[in-house]
Amino acid sequence: METASAQICPFCSRPTVLVWVHGHGQCQHCHITIDECCRGECSQPTGNPSTVNPSAASSAAVAASAGGATVNAGNSLLAR
Repeated sequence: METASAQICPFCSRPTVLVWVHGHGQCQHCHITIDECCRGECSQPTGNPSTVNPSAASSAAVAASAGGATVNAGNSLLAR
């Protein structure tokens, strides 16, 4: 969260201090969200699954060596 400093609301054009409600900043006058709670930040790195989760790579290798087909649990929900 940012410190309480006055700014001009882009919606009502009044000087305001952000009021923080459920993680997002609202204008104290018109109550429109000025500072969103999420702008696409990720808490975990994205990239090669073997570097993000080493156990995922070893699980895929075990399943491949067993001759069975591997199904990504996340993708199987999309196929339904």
